[in-house]
Amino acid sequence: MPVFDNIPALLVVLPLIASAIVSLLPSARVAWILTFVVTLLCLFMAFELVDIVSNTSSFSYAFGGWEPPWGIVFVVDGANVYLVLLGINIAIILLNLLLFDLKILLNKKMGITEKFKQIIIE
Repeated sequence: MPVFDNIPALLVVLPLIASAIVSLLPSARVAWILTFVVTLLCLFMAFELVDIVSNTSSFSYAFGGWEPPWGIVFVVDGANVYLVLLGINIAIILLNLLLFDLKILLNKKMGITEKFKQIIIE
């Protein structure tokens, strides 16, 4: 499939494009949802990359079809595919923590801190 052939490039380009789109969105809720969806999509692509690398020893991707002395080549092997997976998992954990912190901050501004105090104390 052509999409799976471009996974190394999409893992770089998709978050860059999404960050530009998110910075232009007027709604913070839509921005968080889009960010989370793009991060989950990157996680799916990282798992696909793990599957590709587990079937072969390494995966090389030449940008624009230009081969190595003239072009840029990504080579993904068993070591760095798991680093990509680790980085995306950390991003998902951090997004969830930041979203939870934002909910607490918004509730403090609304004066609903008593419920959180009861939850923490009990």
